[in-house]
Amino acid sequence: MTDRYYRIKSPILLTGAGFSKPFGGYLASEMWSLIFNQLSSGNYKALKTILRGEMNYERAYDLVMSGSDFSLAEKSAFSNALLEAYSELDRSICVHLGNNRSQIQCLRYFIERFAGEGQERGFVFTLNQDALLERFASLGTGIFQIPSLGHPDWFSGRLENQPFPEIDISNQPHLEQFRNNFWSKGTGLQNFLYIKLHGSYGWKSSRTGNGMVIGHDKAGSISREPLLKWYLDVFREVLCTPNITLVVAGYGFMDRHINEVIIKAASTGLQLHVISPMQPRDFRNHILSVTATAGNVSVPYGAEIWEMLSGYHCTSADKMVPTSASALPGSTFFRQVGIH
Repeated sequence: MTDRYYRIKSPILLTGAGFSKPFGGYLASEMWSLIFNQLSSGNYKALKTILRGEMNYERAYDLVMSGSDFSLAEKSAFSNALLEAYSELDRSICVHLGNNRSQIQCLRYFIERFAGEGQERGFVFTLNQDALLERFASLGTGIFQIPSLGHPDWFSGRLENQPFPEIDISNQPHLEQFRNNFWSKGTGLQNFLYIKLHGSYGWKSSRTGNGMVIGHDKAGSISREPLLKWYLDVFREVLCTPNITLVVAGYGFMDRHINEVIIKAASTGLQLHVISPMQPRDFRNHILSVTATAGNVSVPYGAEIWEMLSGYHCTSADKMVPTSASALPGSTFFRQVGIH
């Protein structure tokens, strides 16, 4: 990497649904409820039967969309219920932070700790598809960007209560240029990047119709969308750089393709720190699938993830902010991961 203008700032951040939860976001179980409640018509009894038997809404989505027993009308209804659930998620975040504005500063403070400066490029990767950061992470320390995509209102503070703008991710004429010159100066990408590995609410695709990766075969869906395929390649490259620290906030480690990248990076010295409000014993039992019951899917590579754990921080990101000029509840965490 000596011939590259930008070098990676460590630590980097990876967020899941639990990261957004304190800011008004929903967990998977709450998304299941929203979808279930949308299907109120008597015409959708078969869809509700699927959801009663499958509590993971993404696996239920797979069963419906790939099932030959469901009509086009039923598939359309399930898809619409899913999109409405994401719309409700977006509304929840806006209302919550509108009523709890002090949390906006908590969010910005935490995210800014991962920003790069000068030739150092910071990374925030996410598996979330909400618009939390685009709406509320208006940073004062520099430009926050989504590679190859852009909208003048993202990260500006102007979207707090406005309809979220849609963007087509399938027609990106400059994608190859960004890919080939990603680490170079002068491409328009600066030193703080936000990469949405599973797409986003508000993203559309002429290839798949929806710019969100949902379902069991996430790796396959990503491979069919050039932008998201590149994002996953960047994730691999960044994590497999020697001696990187990865901070994971609010991710339950249920995505096999993500876990594969993390455990592969262990061989290059990756240090893994987890932020979660779960008690350590509960987190261990979850990762090792100790309490898994019939019908539940075990954590892919759970034992390997547990063995490479370098630090566990039993809290949430909104708690790691200054409460006064001299008090910093998260100071121990920031020191341990190398943020000063």
